[in-house]
Amino acid sequence: MALLTEESALLGVEDVASIQLPLLHNYLSRLVSLTLEEKDQIPNILRPDQLTSNRALLASFSLLVLLLFREKKLREQSPRNSPWDTWKHEISTEVEWIQVIDANIEQVWTSFLASFCSTRDIETVLWTEFRIDEKGKPLPVVDFVRSHPILLNHRVIELSMKIRWKQGPFVDHSRSQKYLTSRYDALCTPWLYHFFDLASQLAFLFLLVSYVLKPPRPALYSQPLEYVGSREIMIMILSVSAILHSWTTSLPFVLTLLAFLLKLPSVPFPQEFHFRPPSPESQSAHYPVTRRLRSHSTSTFPAREMSPSCHAHYS
Repeated sequence: MALLTEESALLGVEDVASIQLPLLHNYLSRLVSLTLEEKDQIPNILRPDQLTSNRALLASFSLLVLLLFREKKLREQSPRNSPWDTWKHEISTEVEWIQVIDANIEQVWTSFLASFCSTRDIETVLWTEFRIDEKGKPLPVVDFVRSHPILLNHRVIELSMKIRWKQGPFVDHSRSQKYLTSRYDALCTPWLYHFFDLASQLAFLFLLVSYVLKPPRPALYSQPLEYVGSREIMIMILSVSAILHSWTTSLPFVLTLLAFLLKLPSVPFPQEFHFRPPSPESQSAHYPVTRRLRSHSTSTFPAREMSPSCHAHYS
């Protein structure tokens, strides 16, 4: 009976969580110290001892180090002004380094795909996170795919992204000790996250428009929280959930939430600052140039009194 090899689809896969992942800094520093004549040493550098037993992790680590090295070389290329300087720089050593790095990236990726690759193997390559140092941010290969044309246009990566979008991360239920947690993760796919996110933003917009068009009527005597109904509560809840996004997209939600929180235990009314449009005085205060132009035109072309004949004509 033939022995199972690492190219066999039936071979048991070592659990990624049990492997101590190396830091990227040491290997990236060794690549930076190389000269162009020492480019043949790159494959030997990208072989940490703790990853040699798992080819998916080894491919992920090698690709990530090479992509970071490529990004560093691209940053070192200073812009040139004249066409001759630009042309000379394009044929310089830095550009040759980019070609060497691209060749190594293609070699690592094609070598990995030469053997059988399960869905878990491909996701391990793309989504495993390594750190540059102990305090560094975790980085996966998928964050750098868009910056490399070979990886960006590869059919396997495209299909893997589609599966990840529709089905979520791959979960091996036979290895999972927490079935309910893994099942929940499997059901919460990216497209489902996106659907609920879009639905919540549309609901927020609908409720906010409803509140602006049909605000509550203030009474002379009211109890605390009398005007805080289900509509107002939902607006505040949706605002809090949207704040978890980046600040550029969540700024309208932050302002809406502050408008309600600053008025508790009541709510914003149309007669108050939150609803009132800018007054003419405030508008003129915000446009001093307009005031100057207006005063300048008045002083330049002073108003003249109408003659008696004109009064008689218009009367």
